[in-house]
Amino acid sequence: MSTSTRKSIFENIEDLISPDPVPSSSSSSGSCSSQENQKLICQFCKKTYLTYFGLRRHLQFHKEGKLQQSCPHCKKVYRSPGALKMHLKTHSLPCVCNDCGKSFSRPWLLKGHLRTHTGEKPFGCDSCGRFFADRSNLRAHLQTHSGEKKHRCSKCEQCFARVQVKQRHEQCCRVGVKSNEKADNE
Repeated sequence: MSTSTRKSIFENIEDLISPDPVPSSSSSSGSCSSQENQKLICQFCKKTYLTYFGLRRHLQFHKEGKLQQSCPHCKKVYRSPGALKMHLKTHSLPCVCNDCGKSFSRPWLLKGHLRTHTGEKPFGCDSCGRFFADRSNLRAHLQTHSGEKKHRCSKCEQCFARVQVKQRHEQCCRVGVKSNEKADNE
């Protein structure tokens, strides 16, 4: 982006910054100037930033028009070249598994997939000692230990710790019949 374009986008930036910056919660008492302890607030979405540069960069996402770029494959619109570049990889799938030919958009996704071939399970549960090939599977498993059941069946109001278990339940849920009763009757 040229300097003149950047200048025109932000020439009225003072109008877009909250006149009442809020004190930072991480500030230490008395060791810094009051200006350093304040966050800058975006007037569009109320997001806060510690630096003027951070807020200026964020304001690009609220700017309509020239900064928007669309994907040539699916026409999805992005407001930054970096976001579009990342998205384009979902169409080209440049990371290919040498063992089975499966393709991925990101190297870390391929790395996780390779564990299905090696059997490696580096992510362990501290509570029960069970191991998982993928960190997201460990995160889902940890919900079973927390006791929190935040996924509710839309038909019978029964709650589950894991969304996958809730979805499986909903496929065969009949209102007014408990899951274990259905298993006995079917």
